[in-house]
Amino acid sequence: GVGMGLAMATGTSEADASSAAAMQKQLVDALSTAGAAMTKAEGSLASTPPPTFAKGKEMADAFGVFLKSAGSKLSEVADHVAAAPATDTASLQAALGELESLGQDEMGGADLFNQYDLSPATQAAIEELPACKKMQDSLGGLIGAGSTTTG
Repeated sequence: GVGMGLAMATGTSEADASSAAAMQKQLVDALSTAGAAMTKAEGSLASTPPPTFAKGKEMADAFGVFLKSAGSKLSEVADHVAAAPATDTASLQAALGELESLGQDEMGGADLFNQYDLSPATQAAIEELPACKKMQDSLGGLIGAGSTTTG
């Protein structure tokens, strides 16, 4: 999970506090970027005509709800991590508890593809949309931020 890297480094040394502060900034930046990308993607999706394939509008609406909810939750977690004392990596891991507990309702967007009969070409085309690509890049940064140790 996102906090796995945090679980590997604990302690209260000065080096750990410095490492925790650097990790906190990296995590807040990644969470904020991912949340903003999802929120922006939801806005782009809402202002775009729905797909014309069967159940395209239903899928677009469901994905919009997912993006709005997940974007909001990631931004909220970023605020909590930013407010946490970065005295050691254990304190950051505690702040990330919320992120680790996100359920499928909030972070199960990938499952939306499985609910609709989309061809591989349609799935690939959706993933290449600029807003979707930016969101995927942001989420990749989030995963990298949580699994990296700096000490």
